[in-house]
Amino acid sequence: ELTIYTADDLVGVIGNELIGVHQFETLTVTGGAKVDFGEDRLVIIDEVNSSIDAGSRLTVAQADETFVKNMLHNNGELEITEAVTFNSLELSDITSGQLVAPSLTVLGDMTISNSSVELLVALPLTVPGDMTLSNSSVKLVAPLEVGGDMTLESSTLGSQVGDKTTGDIYPLDINVTGLLSIDLGSALDVSGQGYPGSNGSPYYGGPDFGTDPILCHGGIRANITEDCTYGRYQWARFAGSGGYYYNSSSNGAGGGIVSIIANSVQLDGAIRADGLLGYYYGGSGGSIHLDVKTLSGQGELSASGGNMYTSSWSYSAGTGGRISIYAEDRTGFTGSYLAASEDNNIAGAGTVYLQDPVESYGHLVVDNDGNIANDNSTPIRSVGRHTITNVEEVESGVWRIEVADEPWRPSDAMYDWGLDGISVDLDASEDSSALYVIETNTANELTIYTADDLVGVIGNELIGVHQFETLTVTGGAKVDFGEDRLVIIDE
Repeated sequence: ELTIYTADDLVGVIGNELIGVHQFETLTVTGGAKVDFGEDRLVIIDEVNSSIDAGSRLTVAQADETFVKNMLHNNGELEITEAVTFNSLELSDITSGQLVAPSLTVLGDMTISNSSVELLVALPLTVPGDMTLSNSSVKLVAPLEVGGDMTLESSTLGSQVGDKTTGDIYPLDINVTGLLSIDLGSALDVSGQGYPGSNGSPYYGGPDFGTDPILCHGGIRANITEDCTYGRYQWARFAGSGGYYYNSSSNGAGGGIVSIIANSVQLDGAIRADGLLGYYYGGSGGSIHLDVKTLSGQGELSASGGNMYTSSWSYSAGTGGRISIYAEDRTGFTGSYLAASEDNNIAGAGTVYLQDPVESYGHLVVDNDGNIANDNSTPIRSVGRHTITNVEEVESGVWRIEVADEPWRPSDAMYDWGLDGISVDLDASEDSSALYVIETNTANELTIYTADDLVGVIGNELIGVHQFETLTVTGGAKVDFGEDRLVIIDE
């Protein structure tokens, strides 16, 4: 019960929800203080002369646009505990501010200018109108959905390095209904925002925040003999593995993840997912994936590995990452794509895959930028050659093909393990027989969907088949398709 003194008649408030209200002329949160008003309403008369300074935090349940703009100006952290919706949002002249909220929806346009801001929003940041970043640096940890156009002018948009405590990776995931324009002085940059570096074994890497002794990505590190790669050239979707953390300027973090769906991308600046310099091991390159109607401009896409600081040949630079681009029209793009290693104890190159919808197959480019890698240091996931020991139609049109031993890693859609999507010829003795697409696999069985009768293939030797419109291996890269068959349409 609350006791209130008033001449007002309060009978009519039954059923209402009450809330506490705190009113101040000014509010200053400073010196590392962390103030929490719970669910109560905060009213500040003079917001302009109120502040949250660096290292300090103010937590409130609700806030309007003016309050957010005023309170972020002094480099502090503003946490809003309820979902936030603004009619529009314009942030400007913020030296270093951080906004934390469960969700943020801007019903109109959103503009950030002359600012450095971290928007730590748990759910997708939704902007149905246009979004413009001008002379600003912005970090996100959740997907961004823009209903109009998105423009970067002399600005950088990134994410943050993976959290080894929670196991979270923060992709820069952008969906733009209209045009995404990145000018010459701008970048989508998640370099060093993949798996963190470590100052000794175990090292952190993909695709599952594993802690193997040392991990890779699109290629194999210089001092590793086994295949430590992960992910696929067809869909770049994983962060780069971390290297050796030495200090803040040599932290060995792997490259992060950029994923873009847009009607059109005008790229004159850069999209980067590079690994960073490490002491004994550089961070591996991350991933860049584009699914667009039109790609144009003269910028660069880079998912390259970081160098290593020491000159010891017992260690390795970071491997290249992966880039995949699906575009109906990229004739207007004259820029560059690169997923390479660096030049100090050179690791394997990563992969760049370009797919035009009008073509049946894509273009694979493996380029190590003039750094001569070890043999077989960019392995392409392969089926190999194996004798078929049993065939079973488990239901109409669904066949299981069994081979001896257990040569394969089973399918895992979350981490992209397995042979799903690779073609297989069930008679390796000739190259004119039908090809089938592997739907899924176990350690020794392939599942294939077909109306063909496959009973007669028992005893045959099967082989994996890789088909490309073109294949380019350059700059010192060493690519290995194992025992699989390679078919290139435009040799």
